[in-house]
Order: sequence, then structure tokens, then C-alpha cells
Amino acid sequence: MRTAEEALIMLKARRDEIKLQLRYLEGMADGLTEAMRIVDNGIAAMAVAAPIDRRSAMRGTLKASVIDALTAAGDVGATVTDVMECAAKAGVILNRQSVSPLLSRMKADGVVSCNGGRYMFKQRELA
Repeated sequence: MRTAEEALIMLKARRDEIKLQLRYLEGMADGLTEAMRIVDNGIAAMAVAAPIDRRSAMRGTLKASVIDALTAAGDVGATVTDVMECAAKAGVILNRQSVSPLLSRMKADGVVSCNGGRYMFKQRELA
């Protein structure tokens, strides 16, 4: 009976390894799907967009692109995906792993607020 118990333990361990590998692969597939969506949106935006303001495209830094997107969103605010899409329309490809931490830092610094996943500039009180 000892060998059956050992076999069961080995099978469970192998099953757990495979489940972990599946989670890893699903994460990679999700990342590729997101990249494909961004590229596809960028291609569509380039096909129908008005000429790009080169001054804005040249600023093309992450922070400048996020600020541009939040400014364009106004009081409605923008999600991380909205920011990435707005930047793509301006010819700047951003990735979620850069945009999300920057928005979190801007929130921690008191520059933006977040409501339901939508980021917007905090309203400044006039003195």
C-alpha cells in the first residue's frame, strides 16, 4: 500500500506543477493578446487619424503621454487602457506595466485621483 500512496503523492505534485505552468502560459497569452490589441488599435488609428502633431509625438515620453491623455479625458477621467489608446493615436506605444505604476505614483503624489479605475487630475482650489 505504501507504493500506491507514494504514486498518489507524485501524481498530485505533477498535477500542481502543470497547473502552475498553465497559469504562467495563460499570463503570457494574455500579455500577447493585449499587445496585439494595442498594435491593432495603433494601425487603425494611423489609418484614419489626422496628421500627428509632431511636437506632441516628439515629447513622446511616458509621463507626457499620460498627462496628454488625462488632459484630453477631462473630468470624465481615463482608465489605463484609455491612456494607452490615446497615446497610440498620437503614435506613442505604451505598455500597461509602465502606465499603471506611473498613475499610482501620480495618485500617491496627490496629482490625480482615482474613482472606479478612472484617473483624473485633482481639482485645484483657487485661493
